[in-house]
Amino acid sequence: MRKFFLLTGCVWTMLFTACDNTDYSDHSPFDNSAYLSVAEIRNVESFTFNRRVTEQTKKFTAKLTYPVGVDVTVRLQINPSLADAYNAKNDTQYEVLPARHYKLTAEAVTIPAGKTTSSEAAIQFTGLDELEIDATYICPLTIEGVNEVGLMNGSRTMYYLVRRSSAITTAINLKNVYVAVPGFDKGSPTADVVNNMTAITMEVIVRVNQFEKEISSIMGIEQYLCMRFGDSSFPRQQLQVQTPVGKFPGEDKRKQLTAGEWYHIALTWDLAAKTICFYVNGQLQHIDNNHLLGILSLGIVGGTTIRIIADGPDEEAAVKGLVDLVDSGFAEGAR
Repeated sequence: MRKFFLLTGCVWTMLFTACDNTDYSDHSPFDNSAYLSVAEIRNVESFTFNRRVTEQTKKFTAKLTYPVGVDVTVRLQINPSLADAYNAKNDTQYEVLPARHYKLTAEAVTIPAGKTTSSEAAIQFTGLDELEIDATYICPLTIEGVNEVGLMNGSRTMYYLVRRSSAITTAINLKNVYVAVPGFDKGSPTADVVNNMTAITMEVIVRVNQFEKEISSIMGIEQYLCMRFGDSSFPRQQLQVQTPVGKFPGEDKRKQLTAGEWYHIALTWDLAAKTICFYVNGQLQHIDNNHLLGILSLGIVGGTTIRIIADGPDEEAAVKGLVDLVDSGFAEGAR
């Protein structure tokens, strides 16, 4: 028991010795330092924009850890020489943004006495549409120097990674919008461009905010060739194409898409191969190598009697579509 109390006493002696009773109510135990507001948490910003953007502005301030009793001048610069150290550390090979594409609105800012934040400054990026598409450039904004206080090295520099993207970054809201192409109308002098085709590809990048109860058309012409979501007695979140001779594919709950997500969708139809396919985000979702559209490749001669037999949930629609198609001269003059 005696040893136990002696050890406990030693521990408490050490704890009391380590305490610091200094009053920090009017100052900090740490050195005062200047830093950039935009680099306070993270000193890298990926600045990506679409290829049509020509100008952008990035605003920032200089800050202090705590106030001082005099004005503090913070000198700013874009320092291309810092790019080498960044590339070496991050195993990148970014080119320095050419000087003609940026301008500082101020080479220095002042933090007034008793304050911790300077007036606002900015980098103005210009001529961005001249940059190489999908190339990333680096633009290091840094505090070159400061009076009265030190520098917080971890937050004195902001590395802007500037990238002009080839991606489509704007989209049109097509809710309750019908887009007509008069040149495709029956009787138009240019209607033949969509008649008697032997292959077709429909491609779209789409985000559905909310799936309707039945049909949400994407593109095409109803009763001729229409790519859409849903149908009566068909999942409203599944892709479907309507053709003059039936619908593709069949119901498959595993293939339903999700509202609020972007999808790259492609529909391909090859008359010679009698193949129709749906692709979602580059992956084959459905394929049919015996689609009824293949009847068009039979080379039927005028006056021939045709017996049509169909089987399946769409058999009546399929037969009617084929009859109408044959009676029309295989869509000659149709849209």
